[in-house]
Amino acid sequence: MWSLIARTEAASRDARFTWVSPGFFATLATPIVAGRDFTSNDRRTAPRVAIVNEIFAHMFLPGSDPIGKTFRTLAEPDYPEAEYEVLGSSRIRAISCCKPPSHPWRTYQVSQFPKGVAGNMMFIRSRAPLPPVEAAIRRRIASWRPGTGMQFQIFQQTISDSLMRERLLAVLTGFFGVLAALLASIGLYGVLAYQTVRDVGRSVSA
Repeated sequence: MWSLIARTEAASRDARFTWVSPGFFATLATPIVAGRDFTSNDRRTAPRVAIVNEIFAHMFLPGSDPIGKTFRTLAEPDYPEAEYEVLGSSRIRAISCCKPPSHPWRTYQVSQFPKGVAGNMMFIRSRAPLPPVEAAIRRRIASWRPGTGMQFQIFQQTISDSLMRERLLAVLTGFFGVLAALLASIGLYGVLAYQTVRDVGRSVSA
C-alpha cells in the first residue's frame, strides 16, 4: 500500500492505493457495490483500470456514477503519470480507527503494475485447519519457485492485533464509567442517609 496523488476536475490530493489480482475482493468478503471486479482480460496491454472505494468516489467524482469515469495519477519515481478508468466501487477502508476512516482508496490490477511484481502477499480463504493448508501451499510454491521465502499469518488474528489498542481503550472507558457510576451511587446514598437521619432527628426533637 502506498499513497499517490490522484487528479480529477473535482479534486487533486493523495489517495492510498494497492495492486491486487482478480478474486481479491471475493476472498476478503469485501463487497463491490457497483461495477465489476478485475478479470484476466485487464492485462498490461489493456486500458488501465481501477476499483475505488466509496470515499474516493465521493471526493474525486462527486454527484455522479463513478463507473466509467477516469482520473489521472501524478508522476513519481517508478510510477509514470497514467490515466485510469473506474470499473468498480467497493467498501474497502482502513481497519483500525486510529487510521483516517475517511481516506480515499483505490486498487489496481496487478498485471498492470508498471515495475513488474517484485513480491506478493497472498490471501487464502479455507475452512480446513491451518497446518495442512500451510504445508500444501509451501509444497506447491516450492515446486514452482524453489527457495522462495514464505511467511504465514492468520488474517483474522492480524485484524484482532490491530484493534488491540481500541479494545484496551474500550475496556478502560467501561471500567472508569462503572467506577464513576459507583462513586455517584455512594455519594447519593450518603446524601439520602444524611437527609433521613436529619429528618428523624427533627421528628424526635419535636
